[in-house]
Amino acid sequence: MRLASVPLVTLLLVVCAVEIRGHGRLRVPPSRTSMWRDGFGTPANYIDNQLSCGGAWYQNGLNGGKCGVCGDPWGKPNPESEAGGKYANGIITRTYTEGQEIETAVEVTAQHGGWFEFRICRNNDFRVPVTHKCLNRHLLPLADGPVPGNSWGRDEYGRSCIGCGPQEEFYGCADVAIVPLPAS
Repeated sequence: MRLASVPLVTLLLVVCAVEIRGHGRLRVPPSRTSMWRDGFGTPANYIDNQLSCGGAWYQNGLNGGKCGVCGDPWGKPNPESEAGGKYANGIITRTYTEGQEIETAVEVTAQHGGWFEFRICRNNDFRVPVTHKCLNRHLLPLADGPVPGNSWGRDEYGRSCIGCGPQEEFYGCADVAIVPLPAS
């Protein structure tokens, strides 16, 4: 279902070992790569729990921490989860009301520690790419706080520990509509 008159918003889940709880997939609202699991008739992505920017080495060692906004490897031509990709088809998976507190669900398939972050960006054309800049302006508040990550690393002060330094990140994008509050 496409709602041209309702503002579309892309909800981004940043799934990182330091920022999220291991391998997982965004289930509510269903992510672009997981919609097939809920009968949307979209292409199946059997590795929808592995949108990890190409992996920790590719993201952090090769690309300086950069990742596509929906978890595709940075710099990859024709990213599958972003605008123009096979999973970015403009199907609205949920409709919310402006200011509504929403419930989300993430299916964790490998626990690594970390926390979840949800970001949102207004985009009324699924063929137009969403940017990290837009998503970074709209970090949604959560009741829970972060916990340490899972990989051994070194932080900017030279301290070595679990969760220090760059960690593996996982992302997922879902297309939702946000409608204005009803007039009272």
